[in-house]
Order: sequence, then structure tokens, then C-alpha cells
Amino acid sequence: MKSEFSGLMVRGAIVALLFLSMLLLSCGPVALPFPTRKPPAPFFDVASLLPGSYLMAAPSLSEDGRYLTVGETEFAGVTAEDLVIFDLQQQEVLQEVYTGGVFTTAVSPSGRRVAVDNGYRKLLLFETGVITPTRVITGAVPTWSPDGQQLAYATSSESSDGQQRIEIHILEMATGRERSVFERASARAYIWPLTWSPDGRKLAFNLNFPPSDPLEPDKETASFFSLELRNDSTTVITKDWEILSLQFSPDSSKILVLGAPLPVGMRDEYKLYVMDNAGTCHRVKSPIPNLVEVALSADGETVAVHVKDPQWLLVAQTSEVLPQDYWETGVRCSSLLK
Repeated sequence: MKSEFSGLMVRGAIVALLFLSMLLLSCGPVALPFPTRKPPAPFFDVASLLPGSYLMAAPSLSEDGRYLTVGETEFAGVTAEDLVIFDLQQQEVLQEVYTGGVFTTAVSPSGRRVAVDNGYRKLLLFETGVITPTRVITGAVPTWSPDGQQLAYATSSESSDGQQRIEIHILEMATGRERSVFERASARAYIWPLTWSPDGRKLAFNLNFPPSDPLEPDKETASFFSLELRNDSTTVITKDWEILSLQFSPDSSKILVLGAPLPVGMRDEYKLYVMDNAGTCHRVKSPIPNLVEVALSADGETVAVHVKDPQWLLVAQTSEVLPQDYWETGVRCSSLLK
């Protein structure tokens, strides 16, 4: 009796496996972890220069668009952990360095220096071609000045009275001196993203306030600032936006924003907008779906985009993928709030 029962169990298992196999075949090929189709023209797939790469993120371009830095990993379900520097002109990998994490990258205008935010409140500074960091700083969200001689970044610390504060510091690379250009007392605020204008006069950043209680929305959610470096004065461009990427126009008068008005729904897609200091903006009609990050070279000629579904890091000439008049501004940003 026992042997008959065991035989039935084995036959049942075989039948189940055959049924499962037929079901999988009827559903078509099983999805692979790597994209199996080519990106649409005129985009260039950066992963083609680094076979075996699973994910590339956190793109940054040099001033002329020749050098591209990204965070990269070869494993599914793992955040980027290697810094990779590409020479797009020669279409080759210049450098690959394990950093333990890559949250953002910032390549200097000349491509000679790279700052990496490793996601643990540490900035690792590299010279191109050197595999060990030349300097380690406590901070996050780095951005280079147009001459590459200064680095701006965000810090958070606790004052002597126990108050948490968020700041933006500027480091002079030659002397090691640094100064604070922005400070805000808050236990919850953080700065993301942060970018320096091509004319060197301004910083733009989003100051975010995560909800203290998910069930009780806070009055203050986010403020998008422009900061004049000649006197450290700030202007609020707009409020209540979630922003993923910021890029100034070549003349520094406008800002390309990848984001969405708050609250962002589960199915909302982040879109490209152009904003200026007066708070006017318009939606850019971009053919690029599923955007996660956007990087623009300072001369405005080259764009790098991180898209999802599938995960791609793509590069193209800006004129080939964005409308010629995309820097023109339109309605007030506040009118786009939900």
C-alpha cells in the first residue's frame, strides 16, 4: 500500500511539472534580467560598452559631453556600487572603481575629477585614472563649479542645543577651505537634488520635508530654491514638487526639471519641465518614457537619461530627442499643482 501511494505521489509530481512547463511555454518566453531589445534610435546604449552590467544609474556629463560617470552593478536587486567613467568620444571605459555605493555622481567640467555620493553621508573624490579617492568628505549630493575648482554639497549636523540643521557647503579644492552658503534648522529636511549654474552665479536645489506622520500630511512638503552666490540670498521658485533631476540651461536663465507636483500617485510618471526664477514653467514634450534621471552637459548639446522598464542608460544629442524650443517657458508652476 505504501509503495502504491509513493508511486502515485511521484506520478502526480511529474504531471504537475509537465503542466507547469506547458503553462510557461504558452505564456511565451520568460523575461530575462537584461534588456533583449535595442534602444530606439538615435539613443546609444551605454551598457554596450560594459557587457554584463545589470543597472546603470546616477549619470553625470562633463561640460562638452565627452565624459560620462555612472553608478553600476552586475546583480539584480542590488543598488549601484561601482563608479564607472566612460569616454563617449572614444566609446571606451576609462575607469571602474568599487565604492560600496553610488547614490549620485558629479564629474567636473573638464572630466578630470569625479565626486561620488556613496549613500552613507560620504563623498569620495577621485582624479580620473586614480583608483583610490584623493579626498573623503562628510556630505551628500555634490555638484562642481563651472571651472572645476570648487565643489558644493549638502551636509546635516546637530548643533550644540540639539537642533538638527541642513546646510550647503562650498569647498575650494586648492586650499581646502569651505564655507556655508545655506542653512536651515530642521530635524526632517534633506536636500535633493543640487546643481550649479554654468555661469557660476547660482545654485538650484530642492529642500524636501518627508512627512512626520504618513497619515497626517504636513503643511510643508518641499521648496525649490535658487541661491545667488554673490550674497547667499535665496528665491523660492516653486513649492510642493518632487524633483528627481535638475539641469541649468547653457545661459543659466532656466532650469530643466524632471519631477512632478505633489502628491505623486503610484501611477504618476515624472515629466520634464522648464522653470525660471519667476516661477513660470512649461511641460517639455519629450518622446522618452519612464524617465528616472536626466543629465545634461553644460553646453546643452548632450543628454544622458536613465529609464526604467527596461533599465537603460542612454545617451544622445539633445537636438535629436528634445524639441528645439524646449527652453521656452509658459504657465505658472503653481497652476500645475494637483
